[in-house]
Amino acid sequence: MKYLLYCVVFTLVLVSCFGQATQDLEEGLRPLARNIRQAEPKPPEMPEPPEFPEMKMVNQIRERRAAKGVSGSLPTRKG
Repeated sequence: MKYLLYCVVFTLVLVSCFGQATQDLEEGLRPLARNIRQAEPKPPEMPEPPEFPEMKMVNQIRERRAAKGVSGSLPTRKG
């Protein structure tokens, strides 16, 4: 009979200790402050860049070279 009483008391002590331990663990499992990344707003659409007169001149040179039958890139200025 004493053995049964000791088992019951021991079980109650374990349950009470285990209950406190789970409460402590549950308190530790609270979610921390979360940083949520938000989608960045889309940038406004960029207008077409203005055409520069130098580019028009290069295009005219390319057209003339193509009309002559010369293909390939423009020659570079090498010393």
